[in-house]
Formats: sequence, C-alpha cells, structure tokens
Amino acid sequence: MKPDVHAFVQSLLQLIYIAPKKRTEPEEVHNSEPEEVHNSEAEEVHNSEPEEVHNSEAEEVHNSEAEEVHNSEPEEVHNSEPEEVHNSEPEEVHNSEPEEVHNSEAEEVHNSEAEEVHNSEPEEVHNSEPEEVHNSEPEEVHNSEAEE
Repeated sequence: MKPDVHAFVQSLLQLIYIAPKKRTEPEEVHNSEPEEVHNSEAEEVHNSEPEEVHNSEAEEVHNSEAEEVHNSEPEEVHNSEPEEVHNSEPEEVHNSEPEEVHNSEAEEVHNSEAEEVHNSEPEEVHNSEPEEVHNSEPEEVHNSEAEE
C-alpha cells in the first residue's frame, strides 16, 4: 500500500474504533442510572394500578353490558324484521301485482273487444273471423308478454 492510502486507512480505523469507545462511556453513565429509575419506579406505578383498573372494571363493563346489548337487541332486529321484509313483501309484489295486471287487464281487453265484435257483427262473422283473431293474435300477445 502507498503511504497516503495507508494513512487514510489508519485514520478511518481510528475513527471507527476509537470514537465509539469515547461515545460509549458517557452513554453508559446516561443509560444506567436513569433507566434504573425509569424501569423500577415508573413501570411499577404504570403496570400495577392502571392495568388492574383496566382489566377488572373496564373488561367487566365491556363483557357484560356490551355483549348483552349486542347479543339481544341487534340480533332480534337482524333476524326478524329484515327476513320478514325480504320474504314477504317482495314475493307478494312479485306474485300478486304482475299476475293481476297480466291476467286482469289482458283478459279484460281480450274479453271486451272480442265480445263487442261478437255482439255487434253477425254470427257468420263471429264463427269465421273473430275466432281466428281470438285464437291467434291475443294468445301470441299474451304469450309474448308473459315470456318477457
């Protein structure tokens, strides 16, 4: 190694090894005494009284009152009312109203128009044309609307 490089490496080694030794001595004094005071007195007060209050009184209130409210009222509301609304009302609307509209209005139009033709025109017209109209067109309209 060249003398300049050797001097540079030596200076780096001194900074690495010597400087931390000087830094550790004041840190040891600083870390030993205050940590003992901090860990002994402060942690005893922190760990004994506040945790006892937290574990005994607070958890009892949390487990008794909160669980009673959670288990009794919300589950009843969740299991009774939403299922009834889901099972009763939508099915009634689906099964009653669309079928009534489909069966009542279509049959009324079908029966009124065909009967008007039946009552107003001669019987010959009734036997030939209205039956064809009655059997072909309204059923196609009835089946296409029902399929939709």
